[in-house]
Amino acid sequence: MEAELPYFKRLPYQEMVSRAQAAKAPAPSSESEPSDSFLQLANSVLAEDAGESPIVEGPFHVLTPTRPGETGRMVLSLENIATDATAKLRLTATDMHSGQDNVLSRSAIRLNPASMTIPPGGAKDVEIAIHVPNGAKPGAYSGAISVGGAQTFGIQITAEVR
Repeated sequence: MEAELPYFKRLPYQEMVSRAQAAKAPAPSSESEPSDSFLQLANSVLAEDAGESPIVEGPFHVLTPTRPGETGRMVLSLENIATDATAKLRLTATDMHSGQDNVLSRSAIRLNPASMTIPPGGAKDVEIAIHVPNGAKPGAYSGAISVGGAQTFGIQITAEVR
């Protein structure tokens, strides 16, 4: 049986900054769809945990369900599409939530690397490893990775615990 590879997607840094700035603009008052309300919740969690960092991309998923005691992994690639500026980035994770009382602590999430410098036109990968502690309750957990540089934005991540 062939092993599944972690999720991989290239995310252009300048595009994420533009989306972050647009996400901070007041939204028109209309009834939100369920997915919009989830994004609003994720934005409020990220803002509380990591400062004013709107979620502008995702969700990205650990592809296979993870059992307590195991580690789920995914790989994302950040791309600097600027032709004249180097991007210096710091990455931090928020807690991941499933329901009101189910939490995977940010201390269980490893980002490798947690900081990076991307030259103009370059790209760098980041591995996200989520260790599910023994005793974690089953469910779909959601959190965010805050990417800080000249501007800060968030990337929503999810993992299924069985």
